[in-house]
Amino acid sequence: MRRLSGAVIGLYPHTWRERYGEEVRDLLSEHPARFGTLVDLLYGALDAWAHRGLIPGGEPSMKIRIPAAAIFGAGGLTLLTLWNPGIHDMSSLERGWTAAAPA
Repeated sequence: MRRLSGAVIGLYPHTWRERYGEEVRDLLSEHPARFGTLVDLLYGALDAWAHRGLIPGGEPSMKIRIPAAAIFGAGGLTLLTLWNPGIHDMSSLERGWTAAAPA
C-alpha cells in the first residue's frame, strides 16, 4: 500500500508536489497506508488539479467558457430528438392520437 500511495502522489500537480510532496511522503512513511488513505489521496489529487491556481506558485486554473447560445441550441436539439416521437415514426404518433380520441 505504501508503494501505491507513493505513486498516487505523482498524480498531483507539479507545483503541489514541489511544495507539499516531501511532507506527505514523510507522513506516509510514519503511518500505515490503508485503503481509505489511498481514496483520500486520490480525492486530494483531483481537488489539487481543480484548484491548482490556489497553490502558491501554481498556474491559474483553465476555465472553459461555452456560449449560452451553444448550450441552449444543443439542449433544444437533444430534447427535440429524444422527446418527439414524430421524428422517429410519424405513423405511431397518429395511431396514438386516434386510439386516445373519444368514440
